[in-house]
Amino acid sequence: MSSLGVIAFIVLLPVLWQVPRTFWPVRMNSAGNRFTGLYQRYSVETFTGYVSDVKDWTDKMTLGSVTGQTSGMVIGNSVSATTTYHDGRRTFTTFHDGFFLTDAAGRSRTVDAVNVSPSVGEGHLVSAAWLVHNGKTGNAFLVYNHTTNQVWIEATRRGMRNARHGLVKMILPLPTTYVVLLTLAIVTFPLVVVFGLGVQWQARSFRKRGARPLIDALTRQANEIPARAPITVPDQAQPHTVIDLAAQVREITALHESGALTTDEFQAAKTKLLGR
Repeated sequence: MSSLGVIAFIVLLPVLWQVPRTFWPVRMNSAGNRFTGLYQRYSVETFTGYVSDVKDWTDKMTLGSVTGQTSGMVIGNSVSATTTYHDGRRTFTTFHDGFFLTDAAGRSRTVDAVNVSPSVGEGHLVSAAWLVHNGKTGNAFLVYNHTTNQVWIEATRRGMRNARHGLVKMILPLPTTYVVLLTLAIVTFPLVVVFGLGVQWQARSFRKRGARPLIDALTRQANEIPARAPITVPDQAQPHTVIDLAAQVREITALHESGALTTDEFQAAKTKLLGR
């Protein structure tokens, strides 16, 4: 094999590995703690607790550059020129939702859900799931709000940047630089399109069916955490009661000052109103 053939084989070797991953269904085992098939090297770590300190932020990455071209002509002793600018920059955004989870034993866990966009509130009972690969914990790719019974799973849409260690990167582990090089190569460009469509299909299929064992496991995990005491909502009639009571005290005080009530009668009426 010529040196050119060896280089071509090395370049295309990751593509040969990616093709079956693109079409292998993303599924989980019955316990909901590990992926199956070609993704079995990925396990899942979970935590369930009550939410506090909710916040969100974004990271932006801009690719491309601004180019300019100047053209003109010399007329006599003067120069007439025009400059045209082309902005080839594109900005990609990563969306983060962060909060703390505290379980019944008082243990806390920080959650950074990337491109998940969950809706959680202070005091909600929530579960989060992280990808674990080669002993390293990645991003929280799934959030289950047990209080509202809603599930959110990582998704990347147009204009968004993939999470560094999330679900999309598990399906398409090729480095961004390598994908760009494949895109520039006319022969392999169709493969990049196939990979992109495959990732979208895999992620959509996982959200609909593949995550069910994990969701069931999180439901069982949440059922083991004792419920917190409900927040007492103030009685809407209470302010009016306080106002009426104050008005009655002022009324008997005025009667006492005018001599209509004796001191003993005033004290008896006041004690009755205040419930003492």
